[in-house]
Amino acid sequence: MTLCIFFGIALALGGSFARPWEYTSSVRLLIVQKNTGTSDAYAVLKSAESISDNLSQVVRTSSFLDKVLDAAYGVDKNFFPRKEYDRRKKWNRMIETQGSRGTGFLKITVYHPDKREAHTIARAVSSILIKEGWQYVGTAMEMKLVDRPLESRFPARPNIFVNIFFGFFFGACAGALYVMGRQRMLQKMAPHG
Repeated sequence: MTLCIFFGIALALGGSFARPWEYTSSVRLLIVQKNTGTSDAYAVLKSAESISDNLSQVVRTSSFLDKVLDAAYGVDKNFFPRKEYDRRKKWNRMIETQGSRGTGFLKITVYHPDKREAHTIARAVSSILIKEGWQYVGTAMEMKLVDRPLESRFPARPNIFVNIFFGFFFGACAGALYVMGRQRMLQKMAPHG
């Protein structure tokens, strides 16, 4: 059983080191609506939440990626494949958006093997949203940068500790199944008397 656990952990570590390590750069924006025409704070908050959800989806589109690549921040265009399918897949894997329920906050996290490039992309995304975000939602609103891009100190993906845990868990399960199967086989082979 111990051998299965070590094998599971070794497999998990091997998988972790086979993939390139990625760092993150996260930025937070606040959505402020202008001239809502209502004094109902709940309605204004729900509207900001809805705008945050819409912008979360917009950021993941290929047209938004084009804006990021064309921005004057110097994002490395060669990092992205030429084929549209592969390009979209890579973009959707490297960007994560998260709206905070009950607020107008939108958090954007960029994953990249190079910390500086992750920072550059996060700056470009936030800048485009601040300048042009209103075009995507069809309402008078303003976006404010509340947290500048912050890079992770350590790689965020793959998560080695989670992989080790799952390697241990699956190794222990495989070991337990092996021991139970072997015990049943020995019981069947034992002489009855």
